[in-house]
Amino acid sequence: NNTWYGIWLYYSDSNTLTGNTASNNDDGICLYYSDNNTLTDNTASNNDDGIRLDYSNLSTLTDNTASNNDDDGIYLEYSNYNIIKSNKLYGNYRCITEYRCIGNIIADNDCKEVQQIPRSNFVWIIIGIFGLSMVKILWKKQIRSQKRS
Repeated sequence: NNTWYGIWLYYSDSNTLTGNTASNNDDGICLYYSDNNTLTDNTASNNDDGIRLDYSNLSTLTDNTASNNDDDGIYLEYSNYNIIKSNKLYGNYRCITEYRCIGNIIADNDCKEVQQIPRSNFVWIIIGIFGLSMVKILWKKQIRSQKRS
């Protein structure tokens, strides 16, 4: 229940994170400029991103669970040559996203994405519903005034 990160490794290399739970944060577990780390049997749920690697290379993520995160179960940005294997990714908007990455090995992950309305479209849907409601109200008002005439 932190504002930013449940667990944050910042310029931190060669660590092992095992058996942790990070829930209800901006990002559950975040590695930033952190190389050669091992994440195993961790749980990251109800965050924006479950597990996030930014500019972090040569790490191994295995047997983690990332569930019900608003965006990605696992998100990689400018992070190269990582092994992402045998993770359980349930109910996230997307299971795994790579942005400007090379050489990552992504294998044998169990992925079940949730079907959501993209946030950007959600606003337009609400505006459309409001607009239609207003048209209906004005139309009924005009019919009433014509009946009185």
